[in-house]
Amino acid sequence: PPAKLNELFRAAVAHHDARRFAEAEKLYAQVCTAAPRRFDAWHLFGWPPLQQGRPAEAAARLERAGVLNPKSALCALRLAHALKKIGRLPQARAAADRAAQLEPTNADAHFCAGDLAAATEGFAAAVPHFRRVTELQPAAADGWANLGVALAQSGGAAEALDGFARALAIEPGNAQALMGRALV
Repeated sequence: PPAKLNELFRAAVAHHDARRFAEAEKLYAQVCTAAPRRFDAWHLFGWPPLQQGRPAEAAARLERAGVLNPKSALCALRLAHALKKIGRLPQARAAADRAAQLEPTNADAHFCAGDLAAATEGFAAAVPHFRRVTELQPAAADGWANLGVALAQSGGAAEALDGFARALAIEPGNAQALMGRALV
């Protein structure tokens, strides 16, 4: 009955929130078995293995969730992280791009998409995503440092130095910005 499934699901979430992952996974699995088209159960069933270093399991579950609800930016972003960890970079990039498209104000989605764009296509492809990160989070040093690296690696040395300077103004010890500035 739906009431029983909802009760199981709430218990799974409570275990998950308390970092009792084995208990949470057991209950999520029961809900997914009883209601195989329930997006929220599949999505959250994919999260504990990612948190615990089992990205292949996470990817399989999150892929299933993504089929059930292709409009979930958070699911797409988590899937991107899982796929990246198992070396499926083109699929990870597609998932990260989808997350950024679905939720254009999500800086984490753009950061992930930029990172994967750099890894799969080159730094020039990462620049728009890292620019978007700096627009959304202008006080985040890592966004500026990553923009600086992407610009430096794609021929924009002057702009790269500006990115590194902004990162260092926010976080004077930012290692990526310090190294990037030294290499430009």
